[in-house]
Amino acid sequence: MNEVVAGLVEYHLIETALGLPEAADHRLRIRAMLDRLLIVGRDADGMWRSTIDIKTGASLKDTLSDNWGYVYAAYLTQAMIEENWPGGDITVAERYRAAAREGLVGASRLICYPWQGSEQDGYADTIESALYLLNRVDVPEAARWTDRQAGTLFGAQDDDGRVEDRYLDGNFVRTALLYAAWQSQGTRLEPWSASTTVGAVRDGACLALVISTGPNWQGRLVFDEPRHATTLRLPVNYPRLNEWPEWFVAETGARYRFEDMVTGEVSMIDGAEMHDGPAAQLGGRRTATAQCLPDAGIVGSLNRGPASSHREASEAQCRIVARCVSALTLKGGGILIDSMTRLRVPMLSGRRLVVGVEVVAMTAILVLALALRVITSWTCPVSATKLARCSSGSGWRARSVSAGRRTRTLVDSSRTSSPAHFR
Repeated sequence: MNEVVAGLVEYHLIETALGLPEAADHRLRIRAMLDRLLIVGRDADGMWRSTIDIKTGASLKDTLSDNWGYVYAAYLTQAMIEENWPGGDITVAERYRAAAREGLVGASRLICYPWQGSEQDGYADTIESALYLLNRVDVPEAARWTDRQAGTLFGAQDDDGRVEDRYLDGNFVRTALLYAAWQSQGTRLEPWSASTTVGAVRDGACLALVISTGPNWQGRLVFDEPRHATTLRLPVNYPRLNEWPEWFVAETGARYRFEDMVTGEVSMIDGAEMHDGPAAQLGGRRTATAQCLPDAGIVGSLNRGPASSHREASEAQCRIVARCVSALTLKGGGILIDSMTRLRVPMLSGRRLVVGVEVVAMTAILVLALALRVITSWTCPVSATKLARCSSGSGWRARSVSAGRRTRTLVDSSRTSSPAHFR
């Protein structure tokens, strides 16, 4: 169902944008299909059932679909159609957006749910599902839940990088990349090095950035561009299956204000230059922070995501977000660098947790996190094949099940928390 529904709605977007005469009739049929599915296809928490009888609507299995976000992405696309083209119905759009939000909230209530029989592919798909929706719907509890699910997924990987030694390893890699792009809000450091970490968090129009590098690293901080237009040549960016979401997007023609959070030094840079990545170095330090805000006088937007309603955020609001992180020195009078604040996204560098904070309260939280790590090292059992590490909230570990092939299965082993994923 997940791919059929998504495909039908995507085609309806195409025919609507082209103004094809049959689009009006198809819209009525699309609405009827989507409304019917909302009634018979979900459980009480808004999660999609894995199998139903099409005629009766009866559930045929007592399991949930790990592809739930694929279906809800179609609802968000239809909502966009209803909002932006003639003949649309704003009440229908509101109903479909509310349904997608219900799905995210429902997912956040699930603890230790065995996606796809607890195979890693189920976790990869459910995280992918959440990220498609979180790109456009702001549900903080679902964001925290996604972090916990990621902790479990990453436990399925061996130290040598192997997961199952079959094609589904590609799904693991895909979701790892999607998750990393979310944590960095689309920014990246070039050249890449295992010693570098980058993360970011949005607050309205502002992006707060933190980076950590090895000694003497020099390179560029690259910002995302509107890839749906520049790479795919799409006239509109819509929610879709197999999407690589755009997070903080530097728009060509817009200018952005960067501020060093220690010195207060401010520099301006054009969006097009941000796509190539301004040169930057840390001046001998290993961790740096900064903030980025679109110039108030420029007509240009960030990604049309859940924070879009806050695009007019003031510089004061932006400063509040980045207040608790230490600061940055830039090469050549500067450009800002990199991401991660409010403990929203702890940065992982190899086996180390790196969080740049300056506040006593945050220091106390880190001390607690370290204590939890010690506790989990006692209570999280280690399998002969590999310990996945207890993921926050679920405390699951990975084990290998051999049945003619390597299969990574995630099993419930404890209810302890990990400091590796918290906000």
